[in-house]
Amino acid sequence: FFAQQGFRVVNINYTLQPEGDFIEVMRELFAALHWMEENARQYQFDPDGICVSGDSGGGHYALLAAAIQDSTYLQDYFGVRPLKHGICGTAASCPMTDLRPARDGKDMTSRFLRKNTLHSGRLRDDTYVENVSIPCLPDKCEFPKVFLLTTPTDSLLYGEAKGLHELLQARGVVHKYREYTSEQRTLGHVFNVTDPEYPESVAANREILDYFMAQYRKRKSP
Repeated sequence: FFAQQGFRVVNINYTLQPEGDFIEVMRELFAALHWMEENARQYQFDPDGICVSGDSGGGHYALLAAAIQDSTYLQDYFGVRPLKHGICGTAASCPMTDLRPARDGKDMTSRFLRKNTLHSGRLRDDTYVENVSIPCLPDKCEFPKVFLLTTPTDSLLYGEAKGLHELLQARGVVHKYREYTSEQRTLGHVFNVTDPEYPESVAANREILDYFMAQYRKRKSP
C-alpha cells in the first residue's frame, strides 16, 4: 500500500526474541537504517525523509528507535550511531510499549511474554527494563514527536497505547494519537496490517502516510 502511494519501502527483518534482546535488535535496525542512508542514491531514497513504522512489537521497536536517534545517553547504552539525516517521522500501530508489567504481571500478555518471548534474566535488570520501556524514556531524553494509533477493541495492547498517549499528554510531549472504531466490524490487534482492505484500515494507513508527508514538508520548508 505504501509503495503504491509512491513511497520507497524497505522491509526490515531482525532477530526475534528470545534469541536476541532489545539491544541486539536495535543494533540490527540501526544497521539497516544506516544502509538506507548509504545507498540512498542507488535506490532513490531521500535520506532526509526516512520514516519508521511498525505494529505490535514492531511498533515498540519503532518508538524505541526514534527515542535512541534523539538521545546520546540511549545511543551509548545500545551501542548505535544516530542517522546523519535523522528519522523524519515515526508511527506505531497498536504498539507494545512497556516491559515492566512482564516481570510479574498476571494478565495473559505479561505471562506470555515472560514465558515464551523475553529473556527472563534481562527482566531482573532494572536499567535494561527502564531503557527499553517507552513510558520511562521521557525522563531520560527529549522524547520525539510520534504518531500512535490503536483501537479500543484491541484486546492485547489497547491499554499500552492509550496509557502512553496519556503519559505523553501529561508531560506536554507533542504527538499524534488516533483511535479507530467501526460499527460494522470488530477491529482487532494491528487491524490495519492484518486486514488492510477494511475501510478503517485504509483510513489508518493513509493517515500514517499523511503524517509522514507532513513531517517531511516541515523538514524541507525553508
